[in-house]
Amino acid sequence: MPNINSLPTLNSGTTATYLLVTEHEIAKRLPFDKLVRQLQLVSGPVGPAGPRGGAGVTGPQGVQGPQGVGPSGPSGATGPSGIGYGGPSGPTGTSGPSGASGPSTTGPTGPTGASGPSGPQGVGILDASINPAGVVQFVLTDRSTIPLNRSIIGPSGPPSTISGPSGPSGATGPSITGPSGPSGASGPSGVSNVPGPTGPTGASGPQGAGYMGVPQTIVSSNYTILPSDQSKQLFVTSAATITIPPNSLSPLPIGTVIVIVTANNIATITTADTLLLATTGSTGNRTVAAYGIASLMKVAATTWYISGAGVS
Repeated sequence: MPNINSLPTLNSGTTATYLLVTEHEIAKRLPFDKLVRQLQLVSGPVGPAGPRGGAGVTGPQGVQGPQGVGPSGPSGATGPSGIGYGGPSGPTGTSGPSGASGPSTTGPTGPTGASGPSGPQGVGILDASINPAGVVQFVLTDRSTIPLNRSIIGPSGPPSTISGPSGPSGATGPSITGPSGPSGASGPSGVSNVPGPTGPTGASGPQGAGYMGVPQTIVSSNYTILPSDQSKQLFVTSAATITIPPNSLSPLPIGTVIVIVTANNIATITTADTLLLATTGSTGNRTVAAYGIASLMKVAATTWYISGAGVS
């Protein structure tokens, strides 16, 4: 077979003798671009297509090229969330009819149990007779005998709580008074002029109302007597005028007593009612000297008495 590499360039009108070379041999020896160029120059009638050759042997797989690395594209914007609406609830189905009640059946009554054995025969008195010893005896229902001299009486019952009727009252006997007996002799006379023993001491009486002492009120300036000053001492510590209020303004009770005591000073006693000096009966305002004591006593609605040491 001629060397494919040494074949001359085919021109138009060149015989196709050189095309007897197999396609396989051409494919192995010519580069693809040269083979195409040579075939394009061949002209002539196209023969019928030959049968399809069998599949060639699969060549080895080429080395995989490196994987390309490119920058990741930007993430697309998140689409809006869809808004859905729940469909309406369907109507509640009607309740099915209640099933028929089953038959109520009572079982038959069981047979009556057998009767229990009869109790023993009671013993009673059947007859009375006289035994060979001449003793009356009772014949019982069990054909035994009980002599009459044997107690067959049961125990006594409890005493009755119901009283029987009372019998009629007897007739009243005659009333007879016997003669009086003689008087007895007189006894000796008792001893006279002898005092009896002293009786026990009686209980103490309640404490009387009032003051045990004379409560004191300090007076250091002009002062008008108050109802609360009854039975008290007014101790005047500086020169002052003591006024007895008129009965029309302050009706102190009759019998009110007030004591006025002065320190190293004088006190003047004055009132719109009548103030009488004891022992003289003179009226008018009074003065109590230093270290004096004067007693005031109301004897009438509008009348007072005054007396004491240092009163003028």
